[in-house]
Amino acid sequence: MDTGRLKKLVLVILVPVFAVAAMFFVQHYRAPARGENVVRAIASFACPIVVPVFVWLAYRTWNRQFRRELPAWRNGLGLASIVVLSLNWLSALFLLLAPAEPRISSKFFSIELIATILYTALAAAILAIALKGAARIYLIAAALLIWANVQAGISF
Repeated sequence: MDTGRLKKLVLVILVPVFAVAAMFFVQHYRAPARGENVVRAIASFACPIVVPVFVWLAYRTWNRQFRRELPAWRNGLGLASIVVLSLNWLSALFLLLAPAEPRISSKFFSIELIATILYTALAAAILAIALKGAARIYLIAAALLIWANVQAGISF
């Protein structure tokens, strides 16, 4: 793997790690109100845009480079990770956009739904370990971004 590509992949994984770390910080420590609002806004609006791009890049990389050389069980786990992460992204997007629709009851949103989205993203990240190379990095980064996005909607 060349140096330029390696730097790009390191950046791809560091941005979601910093997003999750920033969300952890603003939720557990006293942060200035303006800083907390900026972190939550970035996580709420940037993550739903970036996640499908990462999932698409992971699928494209897996399909073009590693699909033929991986055993069937690893291909199955990797594809399951892609599907689970895509459905999880749709659920997180629904969670973000549903309050704008007044006909949807506020009783629909519960801690169980949020926990399901969070732990499904974690399961998808664990399933992504079955893949190789950049596809693995893209899917783990997408799972971390979904985690940061959902965490941005949780206020204490």
